[in-house]
Amino acid sequence: MLLKGPKLRKWLSLGALTLTLTSCGGGGGPESSSFKESGKREWLVLVYMAADNNLNDFAYQDLKEIEQVKFPPQVKLVVMADFLENNETLIAESSQETGKVIENWQERELDTGSESTLYSFIKEYETKYPADKVALILWDHGDGWRSYKIAAVDQSNSDMLYMYKVSEALKKLKEEGYKVDLIGFDECLMATAEVFYDVGNYTQAVVASEALEPGDGWNYQTLFSKLIQNPSITPYQFGKLIVDSYKEAYKGQPDKTMLLLSQKEITSLTSAINALSEKLNQDTFPEFEAARENATVVDDNQDGSLFHVDLLSFTKSLPFQEAKNIESIVNGAYKYISQDLNLSGIAIYFPPTKDSDASFPCYLLEKPSSQIECFNDPNYYNPFAVNEWDNFLNYYYYLQEENGG
Repeated sequence: MLLKGPKLRKWLSLGALTLTLTSCGGGGGPESSSFKESGKREWLVLVYMAADNNLNDFAYQDLKEIEQVKFPPQVKLVVMADFLENNETLIAESSQETGKVIENWQERELDTGSESTLYSFIKEYETKYPADKVALILWDHGDGWRSYKIAAVDQSNSDMLYMYKVSEALKKLKEEGYKVDLIGFDECLMATAEVFYDVGNYTQAVVASEALEPGDGWNYQTLFSKLIQNPSITPYQFGKLIVDSYKEAYKGQPDKTMLLLSQKEITSLTSAINALSEKLNQDTFPEFEAARENATVVDDNQDGSLFHVDLLSFTKSLPFQEAKNIESIVNGAYKYISQDLNLSGIAIYFPPTKDSDASFPCYLLEKPSSQIECFNDPNYYNPFAVNEWDNFLNYYYYLQEENGG
């Protein structure tokens, strides 16, 4: 059921929090013979459940779904959950002996908006439970680059897990020899070119939703039941299971999207966006302006803050080969889009004017700046800004003003 207002799953009304923003603003059951012979754990599945906010109740619902699954030895599940109403942390693990998920409550308050918390979670359990492949599921509110570019919110600690923090945690882990083969965002609005790029160098496949997600989010019983039927699947195949299980859970319901990109597709998409950005000039501006005006904006349940445009709806009318290259990548992606939506599965940040979004200067930050403090975080920056899209936007708005827009 789609909920409205502050209880909408995976979308956050930041005004409800006490955050001050600037205007810039394992396994179980009988062991299979193959596992006994090889001692090989196929998958370590890590769920980073940041529920210290108004999604608190939905976390318990998803935990119940997870606990319906009996995990084989080839799949080890670890859930770390932080809740709103207490100062305890839940670590839920699948038992090697029984396959059941066992809850262990610890008296400690997590800050799931902290980069170090995410880093430590992955490192600790990847060290403890070595596996051939590792999946990370980020569970919370998300907003792509609607206004803040977050992947989690911790209300008790007044902290946010900005995407730059996710990128830095993954980069540090990779440098230390740890890996994450699949990243899934059980969150709203995270299927953007920016988010895919931010994590694309550190994983083989990424899954996310362009549209809002309902309160229930993913159906974990369906998803993990599919995984345990064939634990030897690749990261990309695991991503397909996420898309398929989401489709099964919400088939026939409106406003649903889920898209999977491989690392190769992310690299190609970023290169194509960079190439298209360089096509903008005084002569081509009218074509880009018309494309922006006719593009589908992604509904984020907030009046006046429709800053994401569907990437394919923007590029489809542009007469450049670079635009066709983007279309080819997006059309070829494995995805589910409900029939009512004029969306392609992936969006990009593109406010209609320079002044539409007060946080636009933050989007331009390739590195932290002492001149601009974004969202009360002096370390804030936008990893995607190393690419050409922010330069495209700056130039676009300049030409818009020059042409009387």
